[in-house]
Amino acid sequence: MLGHFPTDISKLQVPLQPTSIELRGPPPSCTRACSGLLMPAVSMAILCVLAAVVHAKGLSDAYFDALALTGTLAALPALPPVRSRCGWIEKTMMDHNRNESYSFLKKKFTLQATDANMFYRGVAFIFWHDMVRGGWGMFNLSAVAGHDISELRLSDTSTWTWITGDQHLSNFGAWKNRHGDIVFGVNDFDEATIHDFQMDIWRLATSMYDHGLTNGIGEPQVQEILRSFGRKYVDTLAQYVGNERALLYEMTESEATGQLKAFLQRAAVRTNIKQLKKFTEMGPNGTRSFI
Repeated sequence: MLGHFPTDISKLQVPLQPTSIELRGPPPSCTRACSGLLMPAVSMAILCVLAAVVHAKGLSDAYFDALALTGTLAALPALPPVRSRCGWIEKTMMDHNRNESYSFLKKKFTLQATDANMFYRGVAFIFWHDMVRGGWGMFNLSAVAGHDISELRLSDTSTWTWITGDQHLSNFGAWKNRHGDIVFGVNDFDEATIHDFQMDIWRLATSMYDHGLTNGIGEPQVQEILRSFGRKYVDTLAQYVGNERALLYEMTESEATGQLKAFLQRAAVRTNIKQLKKFTEMGPNGTRSFI
């Protein structure tokens, strides 16, 4: 496998679209892709968590909006220089995939070059590096400017729990629960770990930001979507306090409305034939086996 490993991404000759993530160096498009999407997205994701503090203090949404406009964004870590950043991303991706074959990497990077969302889905390791080791994450809630929650005596691990580790919009779907009912929820747990709960929120909110912009939703609308997400998240947590609702609640067809309800209805009548054809093949002796 190592004998087929390319020395740099450019040798893969991956076709990149003008709006794609630039994987091969630091041209102007890399400026937009590497720093133009991620940091604003992370900034708004962090603000979603700050909404928890605001609501816990009983402050108004107007105060939360003002917080977003004064100081908080400015206090976030500065992005590294674009050229250094893009070169680092390229090297990090190649190091992370150093044991993969040339053909596999060409397919993988071509897929990731489709748009910002596809790129983001495949680089959770970069997100974790930036948020945890790179200092982008704001893990000390007691240090949030303008709020005093020091009386809670939070330790470094007070906010640690089981998280999915790679939460983005494409990791939600329909599946059957233990009773055979179709439910909607998180469907990918292969990178689950114990860490700060905010990591899942930040990664999901960043995914929402990317999806919004790549689907033609304007910046003001995307920011309002993230504010709504933060408020709904906090309100839902409040409903779970002192009861077993968090363990019992499931999003079923009867609970869902609109497009989500229609999606669950379609999923309920879907067969496994398509998956069977995708992951298995029929041998000459009539025996089916995994591909």
